[in-house]
Amino acid sequence: MAIGVNISHKVGDAFTFSKFINSWAAVSLGSGASDHIVVPAVEFGVVASICPPLDFFNSRQPVVEFGKEKSVTERFVFGASKIDALKSIAASSTVPNPTRVEVVSALIWKCATEASRSNSGSVRPSVWCQVVNMRKRSGQPLTEDSLGNFVWFFASMTMESEVDLQSLVSKFRKGIEEFKEKYPNGVG
Repeated sequence: MAIGVNISHKVGDAFTFSKFINSWAAVSLGSGASDHIVVPAVEFGVVASICPPLDFFNSRQPVVEFGKEKSVTERFVFGASKIDALKSIAASSTVPNPTRVEVVSALIWKCATEASRSNSGSVRPSVWCQVVNMRKRSGQPLTEDSLGNFVWFFASMTMESEVDLQSLVSKFRKGIEEFKEKYPNGVG
């Protein structure tokens, strides 16, 4: 038997989806452990009262069309030792201790930028958008089990012809710092 589940961002984010699936599985397996089961009646909607949904989700969305040609999907797994090596390469006076997310994101951004340059033959502006889980940054009395749409994003941009891990990590860190300044309590 297979069960497929889909969630709309009008209802919740990936955290909410994950909590729902884990709770459903725990209930289905007869788990009595309360730490595996979320009671949505209490927590669902708390996020919406603190951070009302954006009109973006209620407005007309652009049509996304995928080509019919063959595509390739890859999964990349970064081991702890490789991430540590990336962190030492990416460390600089600006960002002496980059996070795991910063170095892996910078590596992917660097590779995507170089691939784009290789395909187009020219240097084009490059933007990296990162989603932020607002539960830990909100400054609000939320529990880890607060359900709903509680994510935001920040963007970093580069127009440089040469991209290296240190500069991209620095731009990434600057983007998150600007985000923290703009939304000190995590909500606008």
